[in-house]
Amino acid sequence: MPTRSHDGTFHEKWTDEHEKEAGEALRRLQSDFTYQDWCKVGGKLLAVTAEVMLELARTTAWDPDDRPVNREAAGRFDAWQVSISNRAPLTKQERSALRELMTNRAIRTWYEALPPETKRRMNHPKTIVARWKSLGRGPPDQDVSPTAQFEVGLGLMRTAVARMGDAQRRESVARIFAEFEEDLKIIDATENKT
Repeated sequence: MPTRSHDGTFHEKWTDEHEKEAGEALRRLQSDFTYQDWCKVGGKLLAVTAEVMLELARTTAWDPDDRPVNREAAGRFDAWQVSISNRAPLTKQERSALRELMTNRAIRTWYEALPPETKRRMNHPKTIVARWKSLGRGPPDQDVSPTAQFEVGLGLMRTAVARMGDAQRRESVARIFAEFEEDLKIIDATENKT
């Protein structure tokens, strides 16, 4: 039986299943889940490309101008998408942006260091890459500062630890501290000498 909403329109009755789906959607929206999903799909794109390059005996890095590799990889990737979902496969521009996002560490490092509210508004590969380029970022091979790398790594660790159960969380945090305990001793010893 439909129900009337606050704006006077009718909607189907809100069920426990709707509640569950809305909660899951909100959790995805409030996390990097959508971006992480893009990265997983991007991983598949890179895996398909590597498979095609191996079959076609390409031993150098991926070349965007190598038409046989690109045509075959795009075809296989599209076929994989159709086998998973009845939605239209990614466009050539989306595949290109996804490949650039996956192969350019500087873009991912920049994106992952953004505030959560900015990331929620900008999680599609085309948007991420276009925004990164519009800010006049350096060439893809440009080194990222160790501080920026540390901040991104720390954020990723915090996200992973937050998703763990209590026992696993305690063990993981203890392991992280153990990894750096010796470094702290060396830093303390150096500071005490000066």
